[in-house]
Amino acid sequence: EVKSLCKTKGVKLSSKMVTNGVNMTLKNVQLLAEQANCNKFEVTLDGTAEYHDKRRHTKYKGKSFDVIYKNILQILKSDNNKTQISIRCNVDSENREGVLPLIQKIHADGLHKKIAYFYTVPVHSWGNEAHLRSSSLQNFAEWEMGILMEMIRLGFQTSLIPKRSKQLCLSSLKSGYLVDPKGEVFGCTEVSMVASYEKDGQNIHRLGNIADAAAGEIQNINKFSDFYSEIKKGKYACGDCFLLPLCGGRCPKEWAEGRAACPPLKINIKEKMILKYLLGKKYLPHQRNTNQKLQEINPVL
Repeated sequence: EVKSLCKTKGVKLSSKMVTNGVNMTLKNVQLLAEQANCNKFEVTLDGTAEYHDKRRHTKYKGKSFDVIYKNILQILKSDNNKTQISIRCNVDSENREGVLPLIQKIHADGLHKKIAYFYTVPVHSWGNEAHLRSSSLQNFAEWEMGILMEMIRLGFQTSLIPKRSKQLCLSSLKSGYLVDPKGEVFGCTEVSMVASYEKDGQNIHRLGNIADAAAGEIQNINKFSDFYSEIKKGKYACGDCFLLPLCGGRCPKEWAEGRAACPPLKINIKEKMILKYLLGKKYLPHQRNTNQKLQEINPVL
């Protein structure tokens, strides 16, 4: 219905799916492209099978890595396929050692040139205490540089310095909303169906139901949409931070819950800038191993 409406109004429709990839078969991907103009997918692989399957199992505790990886292989090796797949790896102390082997597996299977990009992020709270298993920001930033060096050595596409962030996420927009499977409306993608946000049988972040929208009863009450006004007033430390134009504050919900949402880039931006410069000058021969490269660059840093 949305696709038909957009066609009638002359509006371009595009869509992207973030998925665990278990049901991301070639047939389903082609169906989504046809019915919803969806040809971009972000898949989560939290390390190789040994690490991934301990935390990303099926609801019956079955293994999922091989199923997901097989789907990715089939899609990216399809001759007529135009699907863009990126891989995100959520990292904490429990799976950190599985990241490097995963990168090497992706390279060995020739997927490093076919995926849109691969990136790692530290695990953060999702209404729980998952962030307590993550490394410190300093520790993660240092570790990330080693991972990036190996990716560069293997020929992965890497984005060392992000562009200016003019739109953070839907939570910072007055017109941004999420509708969950029950029709409940929220102003953030990370609060729906999270048990810890339930109070007296209702999610504390709920703005209404999609049924109310037809009657015009959902008002602009997204509390995160005032995030930048609050920064200007000095409520959060972002206003005095040099990185604000690049990270955009990262996550209004994290700040609101009392946790600094600063990205690793705040710690390792200087190293990334120098690395980008050296790559541009072709000072980093690809045939040398990662440790040798790091030893070469460290004196410069």
